[in-house]
Amino acid sequence: MNLGSMAITESKLDPDIGIACLVNYQKSFSELVEGVLLEMTMVQDPKATPEMYLEMIRLKTAVLLEKSLLIGGSMARGSKSQMKALSEYGVKIGQAFQIQDDILGSFGDESVTGKASDGDIREGKKTMLVIEALRLGTAEQKEILSKLLGNDKITDEAVEKVRATFREAGALESADKIMSRLLHEGQTALDKANPPFKEPYKQFLLDMSEFLVKRDY
Repeated sequence: MNLGSMAITESKLDPDIGIACLVNYQKSFSELVEGVLLEMTMVQDPKATPEMYLEMIRLKTAVLLEKSLLIGGSMARGSKSQMKALSEYGVKIGQAFQIQDDILGSFGDESVTGKASDGDIREGKKTMLVIEALRLGTAEQKEILSKLLGNDKITDEAVEKVRATFREAGALESADKIMSRLLHEGQTALDKANPPFKEPYKQFLLDMSEFLVKRDY
């Protein structure tokens, strides 16, 4: 954190801009810590909801994109409306990014992602897929997940059974819909800026959101 603060304070920014950047940087650090603590709590909570999960990834993941955009917006002296639009865009796209990461963590092509596609299952990570499967699934499907998730010694066949349960319970479809909704909401948030963002910059943000959320690695 000190190195980041030093980078801002030694950048010879106008005092008001430097303070705004420093405030956003420090907020990102404190919110990230809150997100990590909330994640630790949720792992032990069998009643964790999609809303709780979205709040956790807002703090743990989306804050990094949001506050980076706000720091840039501060340097450009964006209006309150523009800053609000950037904040909403950053949060929604950051959340969508994490849900896509959840999906790739269980269904991704290892040759493309470069990481094991059974790691989240063996670890028993509380992802949107898990939360939605426990919310939507039958008693039998929930029992399958309770027995197999978090067992790092389960067979490849058992891993496939967990994936099949995610599909059959409707968790994969639901997670994908939530991700798509967040992507749309993040993109349309840019339209709320007053004055409007100049087209080249707005298009850059739209292209970046598509890249971040629709990636397969």
